[in-house]
Amino acid sequence: MTTSLIWLVALIGQASDSSDLTEKEVTRILEPYFQQQAAEYEFFLDEARKQKLEHVAKPAMRWTALGNYGTVWVWTRQGRPEVVGCLGAYLDQNSRLNGFHEFHSLTLKPLQKVQVGNDHSWQSRNAGVDLKLLNDADAPAANDKLRLIQMRALARDFTAMMRSDDKTHTLRLATTPLYRYQSSNPEVLDGALFSFLWDNGTDPEFLLLLEARQTPEGQRWHYAPVRFTTRELWLVRDSKEVWRVPASDEFWTSRVLRDSYASCATGVLDLEVIKNEQESKK
Repeated sequence: MTTSLIWLVALIGQASDSSDLTEKEVTRILEPYFQQQAAEYEFFLDEARKQKLEHVAKPAMRWTALGNYGTVWVWTRQGRPEVVGCLGAYLDQNSRLNGFHEFHSLTLKPLQKVQVGNDHSWQSRNAGVDLKLLNDADAPAANDKLRLIQMRALARDFTAMMRSDDKTHTLRLATTPLYRYQSSNPEVLDGALFSFLWDNGTDPEFLLLLEARQTPEGQRWHYAPVRFTTRELWLVRDSKEVWRVPASDEFWTSRVLRDSYASCATGVLDLEVIKNEQESKK
């Protein structure tokens, strides 16, 4: 059992008078709680609020990292992911378990305003991602299996870096995509989200979007960096820095979140209450 889950087992054990909860039981308590919250979010692409994103019911990923636990969720339109989010929990300095929600828009135009967490609204001022053409990449292959091989090779060309507490960390690439997709939109042939993980667990701190799109010159590969942490991040390809974002403090300075990435705390979690509510619904 990982260090983070040992902590979570101890906390839940204190709340439920059970000290022998397994990792599976910890997941059984927390994941349905996050799933319910994720399903309650409604994202729209248009001002008339008719183009609603579809919540993918199964989490794209579950992760743990030194007292933190989370599940990653995706919202789609025509099969393409338009929002990716993480709902999770972390231990504070007083060993209290706190909830948090974080999201990144993957839209090609600004997302419509939505309430996030308890006290914040989110309306990004710009498109969620800026797709960049990979000029030196081969054209997308003829079938999906070969395209997946291409995407894995393209993802390995990137190195994602993160700064935490004045230390620089090289994030490790998970070779299996976080989310693979094809779209009914004729402009989108294929795509995947790849996750880059910190070395203290399996928490995805950075995501890389790779997408084969139709262009006037034919089908071509594109990429977009996707921050998934408040820490400073940068991206390197062929020994050249191609993207960088500073540490984000927007959550602390404004109730209206306007960046493509949004993060907010949701308060201390009462695990006993969560467990009792789940039991009452059975």
